[in-house]
Amino acid sequence: MSLSQLVLRHLTVLALLNKTLAGLEVKSSLLDPNITEDSAAVPAIAVFTDSRSTERGDIHGKDIIGGDSTVTLALEIACVAKAPDKDAEGGETFIPQTDEGMEMTLDLIERQAVVELQAGQSVWANLWRTFACEVIGLRAERGAAAEKGIRFAARRLEIQCKPLTDPVPGAPLPPAWETVFAAFEGEDTVKKFAPLLRAAATGQPVPDWAQVQQSLGLALDEVTALGIVPMASEVPSLASEIVAEDDDLNVDIAVTPEGSSVGGVPTRE
Repeated sequence: MSLSQLVLRHLTVLALLNKTLAGLEVKSSLLDPNITEDSAAVPAIAVFTDSRSTERGDIHGKDIIGGDSTVTLALEIACVAKAPDKDAEGGETFIPQTDEGMEMTLDLIERQAVVELQAGQSVWANLWRTFACEVIGLRAERGAAAEKGIRFAARRLEIQCKPLTDPVPGAPLPPAWETVFAAFEGEDTVKKFAPLLRAAATGQPVPDWAQVQQSLGLALDEVTALGIVPMASEVPSLASEIVAEDDDLNVDIAVTPEGSSVGGVPTRE
């Protein structure tokens, strides 16, 4: 799982809340399939991170976490009823619930959404631009349907972007990640899972040499060969055995001043 992908999705929702004709109907989930003529009062936006890919040339060694990924962020906009808006005098007006009127609503919401993400001055819009480091592609598709006498118009906007790299496990959080977690912790709609996200990002604190190992996905013998693993006498905890338990197997991994071993077998001369 990419934490940057998850964070980008929630930043998109928070940035668009009450910034378009969809109002508060912006969710990181499927749109309600049980829409009726009475319940469908306003348009809605559903936000997804549809796909994530990392090309071979964007992965350094075995660094699965820190590869230069491309994420497809999808905004699905649905219009099933008349959309409230304000006229020049501040009075409430409505766009007619005709095919043309619904298409107009979709056009306006799409425009309002991209303007907010690109130029909005809220905390969430600014954080969105921090985590969406580069936009490399856009695609919009139209959809429409009718069921039980209710007409639907829909628009799917896909934003392909390069998200901020995930933090290295065990290392201090980079400033952008610290900022976004602090913002989540102060926001009622997301603060309940903010501690879980922070814990997933930080992991257990480890020394500098282990941060290098974890950031590059190196095996113990590989990082030992780099000469950056300190002597066991300098870090007493390294002299203790780490036991990996399996149903039928116990493996002792030890690092000593003389070298390292797995199951008693030296990993290097």
